[in-house]
Amino acid sequence: MPQFWSLCLVVVAAVILNLKTAATMASAGNWGEAIGSMFFSPIVVFLALQALLFYATRLVRGGQAVATFTTSRLNYVAGLITLLGVLGAAVNQV
Repeated sequence: MPQFWSLCLVVVAAVILNLKTAATMASAGNWGEAIGSMFFSPIVVFLALQALLFYATRLVRGGQAVATFTTSRLNYVAGLITLLGVLGAAVNQV
């Protein structure tokens, strides 16, 4: 469940913050970049970062010290870092 909520928060923030830019891109006919900046990029970055954090922690601390991939608290850390990246990308576009 932590992975679901973290991912939902990241996607909702990405959609809200990129809505104006995505509308401008879509009106110019650039639908792929608009959808990518709102949905696919945050999801891919979140899952890549989560995998990196999870397997690095599992390598250092051992398999028994970390919960499963979807239920570990590392999802919150990956969500926070991805959210900061989404905020930085949204501010950079303005």
